[in-house]
Amino acid sequence: MLSDKDINSDISSDVKIKNKTQWIVGIELFLFANTLGLMIGWTVSALPNLMLPSSPIIINKNDASWIASSSDIGRTIGAIIGAIISSIYGTKTSLTWVGIIEAFGFLIQAIAYTVDMIIASRLITGFALGMSNVIVPLYIGEISNPNYRGTLSGLRNVGMNFGQILGNVLGDKLSLSEFSLFVCIFIFIFLSSFYWLPKSPYYFIKKNKDKKAFNAVKFYRPDVNCENELETLKSYVNNDKSLTFYDVLYELIKSQNIISLIKIIIIVLLLQFSGQYTMSYYSGIILNDYKNKTIIIATMTALSFIASIIGMLTNDKFERKYLLGVSSLFVALSLVTLGVYYVIIDKNIFSDNILSCLLVGSLIVRKIFLSYGVSICLGTYMSEIFAQNVKFISLCIVNIVSGLTASISTKIYQPLYDIIDYNIYFLYGAFMIALSIYAFLFLPKTNGKSLQEIQEMLKK
Repeated sequence: MLSDKDINSDISSDVKIKNKTQWIVGIELFLFANTLGLMIGWTVSALPNLMLPSSPIIINKNDASWIASSSDIGRTIGAIIGAIISSIYGTKTSLTWVGIIEAFGFLIQAIAYTVDMIIASRLITGFALGMSNVIVPLYIGEISNPNYRGTLSGLRNVGMNFGQILGNVLGDKLSLSEFSLFVCIFIFIFLSSFYWLPKSPYYFIKKNKDKKAFNAVKFYRPDVNCENELETLKSYVNNDKSLTFYDVLYELIKSQNIISLIKIIIIVLLLQFSGQYTMSYYSGIILNDYKNKTIIIATMTALSFIASIIGMLTNDKFERKYLLGVSSLFVALSLVTLGVYYVIIDKNIFSDNILSCLLVGSLIVRKIFLSYGVSICLGTYMSEIFAQNVKFISLCIVNIVSGLTASISTKIYQPLYDIIDYNIYFLYGAFMIALSIYAFLFLPKTNGKSLQEIQEMLKK
């Protein structure tokens, strides 16, 4: 039994000390997400260049669609493996493996000399992305203070956007091998620094290593009474340790668990069919006729990076459902504006030069509000809304659905655009309007609540 002196030593009155560990974790998530953002950002600037006659590896529109969608196919498989290995080896060790797999994918891209090798590297890096989409929300849920859960999710989003900025700029300036090796440097920095963080207390409790679990609580949550927090976590985790896979499936179909899963899947479906990833991949091609395309894309991504920082700082200040609803509405308006731009150009009402700001502005507004509210809110909901005993399988299912629908959405973009032309942007806007309405009416209020409190609320 720990003495009162030992317990009291764990409770710091200095706010900066209390929050320091959470920021350390946030920086690690930023570094890791930055590498994934580089992968996405490269696609935007490199795809149009690979379609040029001067490219060392020349691709056509069909090749481009496969390069863009292959990462989503890998993401679907990665979600399954991520759920399995995180339940066996814990979230911290699993994230380390994700970094190693991602580095392997970029090394293949560094030596690629055919389209097939590029697609193979994208499958592997997409596989790593799918694993991370399951593991990171689990990790955040296990180690975060409820008041900073949204901030940690936001730092990951900030890292993704920062990586996209670098990817947009460097993907246009560096060769395929130079860019890939550059990303590997960031992965090495992440792996080297992340190694020193302890595993989560949840993992140690599952392995009956109470002393290490106590030290993990002390590291990640120095602002609480560590002994009381440990006992609470043990009670929370031990209830689920004896569950078999079939028990977990049975728990999943219980009313509050299946409802939570359906709510997140609906968000994901509406997002993917509104072109969340498709528009990011093809924005470089949409702007292909502009001389300052690279500057426009970099500016667009830089502004979304700033928006993600603001979103990170305000995510825990505003109720998430309202932030998601308002942000989705602005994304919808930007997509409708993009459609209106093409209607005006098609009808020759004004010249393209006069309305170019309308095209660029709509793409910028879309990126800003995706970064400010939509992505952060979805990531935070995924880290907190699922019960602990079904979290890994719920996140697995969500990311399988996300990967499959993103792959389908990306692959059919070009054929669908050939059929309905610019009306595709009105269709995307309709899906985002539906998401906005759905967020306002059906999502729960979770701000400031612990994981246990959220589950108690959902049971009512």
